[in-house]
Amino acid sequence: MSLAYKFRGILLPRMELFKGVGIKEGFQVLDFGCRPGSYILPFSRLVGKWGRAHVMDRNPLAIEAVNSLVFRKQLTNVNTIASDCRTRLVSGSMDVVLLYCMIHHLKARYNVLVELHPVLKGLGVL
Repeated sequence: MSLAYKFRGILLPRMELFKGVGIKEGFQVLDFGCRPGSYILPFSRLVGKWGRAHVMDRNPLAIEAVNSLVFRKQLTNVNTIASDCRTRLVSGSMDVVLLYCMIHHLKARYNVLVELHPVLKGLGVL
């Protein structure tokens, strides 16, 4: 499956996608349903040393793959969250919450959105 994600990255460069969302240096970003961590490197670069990229998945293997990537690349601004819905993030702390290629897979969409809405800043992007 991760091979498919690599081809997707070639066809749709992630940095361009995230610049279009408005992610900037210093932002707090949550990638809900991060899978093997395809977006971690662009997130980490865009938010810079003053920002933070939070990546979340319910699959322990996905979190393990992400943690391995974070360790190998020595990413100090990435936080992993193992959960299927509860983020445990501070209310009003996220500039962007990304559910890229994810929301249509969710069975409890409403519950997820109820959990994610409070963590967004007033003008945050979902």
